[in-house]
Amino acid sequence: MKKEIIGILIGSLLLAGCQSSKPEVNPADLIPYVHLGASPIVTTPTTTPTISISATPTSSPSADIPAGDEKELYKVMNVYGCSLTDSADFTLDKEYLITKLYTWYTWQTNETEVSYDVLNAGKVIASGKLTRDACDPYQTQWCGAIDKSFNKNLVKGDYILKLASVRICQNSQSKGKGFIIISGK
Repeated sequence: MKKEIIGILIGSLLLAGCQSSKPEVNPADLIPYVHLGASPIVTTPTTTPTISISATPTSSPSADIPAGDEKELYKVMNVYGCSLTDSADFTLDKEYLITKLYTWYTWQTNETEVSYDVLNAGKVIASGKLTRDACDPYQTQWCGAIDKSFNKNLVKGDYILKLASVRICQNSQSKGKGFIIISGK
């Protein structure tokens, strides 16, 4: 019993110490799993933990962008429950080469890509396909939807990422804005 309590305490300390925005430690892989029943049963994972933690979905930079050059230019994300929308707007404060579009999307079974348009001043300026990316481990229909090779210059202004289906996450914490991460340089 003493080992189990120590394991739980260590797991709790690891989780508390992992409040970072950098993707480094997945607390679900580090803390012991506890079965709540008549007598607690504590086990530890049988695989080597993945080192990553994030309050929001993340993905790695596109392979054709030199490391360190690409950065997040605009982000609306949080960890709270979702309702759905068909769009996510973003604003650029100057001209950038946009290298990646990312949103948090609820996928239908066997769906692997979704078409999108990017609008500026009500006009379609780009179209493409977002592909399925990393998923929530507990709600596997919720995954990233990403275009890693957008590679278009966009000038200062307001834009909308628009999908044909109403499946982008948004909530009151995002003030009703669809979740989106715009990366570029």
